[in-house]
Amino acid sequence: MNIFFIVKNRTFGSAILRGIQVSRELNNQGFQSSVIKHEEINFNTKNAIFIWVKEFDKNLISKLSDNYHIYDFVDNYIYQRESIKELIESKVLDHMLVNNNYMKSEIIEQNKISPDNISIIHHHWDPRVSTATKENQNNLTFGYLGSVASLAHTDNFLHYKTLSKQHKITFYDTENGEDVTNLVNAGKSIIVNRNPEAMGQLKINFNCHISIRKNNTPESLYKTSAKVVTAGALDHNIITTYEQATKDILPADYPFILKNTDLESVSKMLNLIKKDYNNKRVLWNKGLEIMSNIKQEYTIQNIVQKYKNIFSNRLL
Repeated sequence: MNIFFIVKNRTFGSAILRGIQVSRELNNQGFQSSVIKHEEINFNTKNAIFIWVKEFDKNLISKLSDNYHIYDFVDNYIYQRESIKELIESKVLDHMLVNNNYMKSEIIEQNKISPDNISIIHHHWDPRVSTATKENQNNLTFGYLGSVASLAHTDNFLHYKTLSKQHKITFYDTENGEDVTNLVNAGKSIIVNRNPEAMGQLKINFNCHISIRKNNTPESLYKTSAKVVTAGALDHNIITTYEQATKDILPADYPFILKNTDLESVSKMLNLIKKDYNNKRVLWNKGLEIMSNIKQEYTIQNIVQKYKNIFSNRLL
């Protein structure tokens, strides 16, 4: 059976991570899979599996009714929630991929669909980070790794303007593949020049990541666990709020979980890590042990097993 991952643009992060990388690993494991754009679809195709990655077109899906259709939400439930609800109501989908248990339960309840038609895919870590260059790893340094330009419109790092004045924090932009700390500290806008090779050319000079989002927002409810697994892949710790996807994969006793997101709570956590790191590193080492387990569990090879299970049910 042919498997097609449908993407809007092959250079987008979602297309690479949830399309190209998954497709490549499926092929490594003996499946016939490819990644195509919307305009490359052959409408004579029958009995194939179509996985629509983030972007979707209900009309195109309807024209391909002799196939099995899976929709991968990625983070699109934050941005196109009403359109996705309409897509679900149209009954053109056979299966859905969501980011966490909370999201699955909510969609089942609100849309009255069978639990058998929806699966949780926790984010794998990007294999390209294995080639990252790491420097200054013996000194505690905090860092934000992600789309720095998004800080202007999405609260992926609450209080960053204040905290960056109180603590040394590196800002590394994964879209451009650059350390942009000086621009952030100067209050300048980040111009995005998307570099598709950026994740394979990381030059990291910090060892404690930061991901702080306000509780009970769409971001905290529906975002993936990408930041946590990326930190694990780099053998780092992370300060993170207890988002729904994070709850699924990090045990409650991970020492650097923020239950509250006010500035005082965040500052206390940063200072706690500094104190621990500069002494016996009891919490630090406990965190690294947990993150080592994250690294082992959320590889692309392991996550692809979940896709294979879905395909096996389809083939029965």
